[in-house]
Amino acid sequence: MRTLVLLILAIVLSQFFRSTMAVLAPDMAADLGATAADLGRLSGMWFLAFSLAQIPIGVLLDRWGPLRSASLGLAVTAAGAVVFGAAPSLEIAYLGQALLGLGCAPLYMASVVVMARRYSLERFALANGYVIAVSNLGLVLSATPLAALDLWFGWRGAMGIMGAVTAMLALFLAFAARGEKMGAPESLSRAFAGILAIMRLRALWWLLPFSFVCSGVVLSVRGIWAGPYLYEVHGMAPIEYGDVLAAMVIALAAANLLFGWMSSRLGSPKPYIAGVAVLGVAATGALAGAPDMALAPAIACLIAIGFYGAAYGLVIAHGRAFFPEGMEGRGATLLNFFNFFGTAVLQVATGEVLAGARDAGTGTAGAYGWVFGLLSVALLATTMLYLKSADPRASAR
Repeated sequence: MRTLVLLILAIVLSQFFRSTMAVLAPDMAADLGATAADLGRLSGMWFLAFSLAQIPIGVLLDRWGPLRSASLGLAVTAAGAVVFGAAPSLEIAYLGQALLGLGCAPLYMASVVVMARRYSLERFALANGYVIAVSNLGLVLSATPLAALDLWFGWRGAMGIMGAVTAMLALFLAFAARGEKMGAPESLSRAFAGILAIMRLRALWWLLPFSFVCSGVVLSVRGIWAGPYLYEVHGMAPIEYGDVLAAMVIALAAANLLFGWMSSRLGSPKPYIAGVAVLGVAATGALAGAPDMALAPAIACLIAIGFYGAAYGLVIAHGRAFFPEGMEGRGATLLNFFNFFGTAVLQVATGEVLAGARDAGTGTAGAYGWVFGLLSVALLATTMLYLKSADPRASAR
């Protein structure tokens, strides 16, 4: 239990660092002279580094152990926070974001490995839902509390404070990891043979396109564009739109708890993934069609997108049914690679689309409409593919 508590705290910090741009973007853009496209690239750099690290981290988790891997990751994360907060230029800010993404890469996966080895498929879905729901505290911290830190200490001071907190947790995990059992030694060729064996599992193939898009939708909206959209289109102040971002997180946490419990009862997360995906398509589609809608329905659509975000944890639970014993780390990190590489692509793409739409003279609201439209179309297309995936209940029979 103590192991999971420490890992949940680590995931809280990962959730925090992946979502800071939504609040810090206005001040940081003014300080560093960043454009909308630059903001998309900056946030995308976090997810690019995070995703590219997933495959080797899968081997690390299976071989070195989840606690040691998480402790090392937190140390790198702390360094990234310091570099990013002290960045004198966009180039150094890119480096800081890359270090943050690299350091956060093993944190959630470490908890997945612990739970996959400890629980059955049904109990895994429930436990995973609880872990993600509680760890969403990091998203809450990256909303109104981060906006307050930004007002009191500036965006650089806020990053420095969180870097110090991260370094302290890295030390706690390092002490907890003493005596942790290590996996059997593997040669490099054998390790990558295991990765190829995971990739040959046909049951995962239908999950991968949806995995590529599902996190990118909610993390692009919640992580970057919701704050600027509410600020520029609806004139909300940072603390006000920070409250909306916090409401999105509460919706996400509630969905993870609800669907984790329901999935454990039914024995399959697939029906709920399909349901929340339809909700995500509808909410992003509505904002695409009427980005200048009244404030209340706009906030309702954003909260619906937060609720849709439970799809991420459910996809991991779906894939868990097909991971071979002893390869839980590699299986989970393969899905996570697609999740976060797709997020990096979508965040960069939405930044480019927003900048291009503004240059084309669509107006502020219209430019955000193009952003939401891109996300809605991508989610709809991959949801149609996901519906063809194997149901874990059928696989178990």
